[in-house]
Amino acid sequence: AVMLAVIAYGLWRRGTETRLWPRLKRFPRRLFGPAGVIGGVALAAFIGLGVFIYINTNVWNEYRTQKQIERLQADAEKTLLRYEEVPQPTVTDVRLVMDLHPHAPSLRTSGAYLLENRTSAPLREVHLRWNDTLDMERLVVQGATVARDWPEFSYRIYRFTTPMQPGERRAVRFESVLQQRGFMNSGNTTRLVDNGTFVNNFEFAPMVGMGRDGLLTDRSKRRKLGLPAELRPAKVEEEGARGRNYIGADWVTADITVTTDADQTVVAPGDKRSDTVVNGRRTARFVTESPVLNFFSVQSARYAQSRRVHNGVEMVVFHDPAHTRNVPRMLEALSNSLDYYQANFSPYQFRQARIVEFPDY
Repeated sequence: AVMLAVIAYGLWRRGTETRLWPRLKRFPRRLFGPAGVIGGVALAAFIGLGVFIYINTNVWNEYRTQKQIERLQADAEKTLLRYEEVPQPTVTDVRLVMDLHPHAPSLRTSGAYLLENRTSAPLREVHLRWNDTLDMERLVVQGATVARDWPEFSYRIYRFTTPMQPGERRAVRFESVLQQRGFMNSGNTTRLVDNGTFVNNFEFAPMVGMGRDGLLTDRSKRRKLGLPAELRPAKVEEEGARGRNYIGADWVTADITVTTDADQTVVAPGDKRSDTVVNGRRTARFVTESPVLNFFSVQSARYAQSRRVHNGVEMVVFHDPAHTRNVPRMLEALSNSLDYYQANFSPYQFRQARIVEFPDY
């Protein structure tokens, strides 16, 4: 806009001359002085911003159009959905050490799974996949080597040197980095933020087996890309489908250690066993006392905490210090819920019940 204004100034009709050609010949002389300086600064800013945007969207990050994303989703389904029913070992234990830098933003995770073969037959392979925005730096399966690898789909098949027998357990170890440098043309992360990080384990850790999450769902687009109009769920009478819950996650015990900035509070599944601050960094460790679903979240923010103990259960609301209006009602509702559900269903299996506020991006 500034450059167009400078051009308009230089070509503006002055006096009785109305022809364009004489004004074009005088145009360079009219750029001497403030108009030329303003135009030059605007041109330099235009080029500089263009280079900056290109580096962010094409060099530091991969540029993908919406059509390219949809084509990748369709290709993933055509290639990998055939593995959806392949029997897989069960995750029984999760151990995570997480190093979070909210202002970077970046999250480095070192973790270990304990897998158990709970099927009735030996397993020759284990399938592992992860979020396509995650950089999986290391992924090792005890007693197995990589048999197939699809880096474009973040999917890998490991084949056991000796089949995994029923009841046998083996370890998986991994190191991953979740971060964003600069900005992308679309899909920028809102999960790692200065105040209010909220990530679930499907975003920073590998998943076992093929699933339908992340596949194309629009009926018309699926048809255009050569896919069935929709993926139907299992029939009600199909007993084999009852072996997995709606997200395909196992029940696990967990030991999670998270390090973040000293002025932030960490929230993760389990009983908080330690919370220390060293050199401007806070480290908190959480250990579950009963199995939890292997689909959980980790939060870090400058929380205020309102707590109350009800029949041996510590109830806590983690909230923004300015958002206090409904906190007493939340605690009252939580205590009433504990009373009702324990009387009508089963005893509550944990010593803590938490309500956590997080940004709704």
